[in-house]
Amino acid sequence: MEKKLQNEITQIATGTIPQHLRVGTLEGLLELSHEFCHRMMIEEKISIVELNIHDLDYLEEAFFKGDYDFVFTIQEPGRKKFQYLKRLGFQGIENYKEAGPSVFVQSSFEFQTQPRSSKKHSDRKFFVSNSLNARKLWLNQYGGVGRLPSPVSKNRPDTKECFQLMLIGSENLSPVLWQKALEKIS
Repeated sequence: MEKKLQNEITQIATGTIPQHLRVGTLEGLLELSHEFCHRMMIEEKISIVELNIHDLDYLEEAFFKGDYDFVFTIQEPGRKKFQYLKRLGFQGIENYKEAGPSVFVQSSFEFQTQPRSSKKHSDRKFFVSNSLNARKLWLNQYGGVGRLPSPVSKNRPDTKECFQLMLIGSENLSPVLWQKALEKIS
């Protein structure tokens, strides 16, 4: 707390922002977080910007450990209310059934939480990847059945499953950097 306060006072007094920014994101929010990182680097002249992609559980854990200054996510980590939180829009989950053999294209989470009985049928085939881009590429090239997030939208999509997207800043973030970050999100 003392270090945080000292950093905030210094940054407010001098108007400076840190030169190393750490950002975590879900893969489905890569385009949005990528643009944010680029704008922070170019417009705020931050010399080092790290962008790491994780699944939701790991992203939350890393954020609580203090590994990230900002996270792009679909849910608030834990039950805590955050001082630095901006709601960005919505993302739906769309079902895809592409022509081709009946291959079930799933995330690692979807596959692990599926009942064992549905995985054991010898006629069922699964392509499982923790990468959204790998699953999307499979569906586009080889076909199959799967679920993918829709593009980010300011309006709530007409899909059954829909998530609100958020940018959350760490507790150690300076108010100056948070204001600069808000300017970069349109």
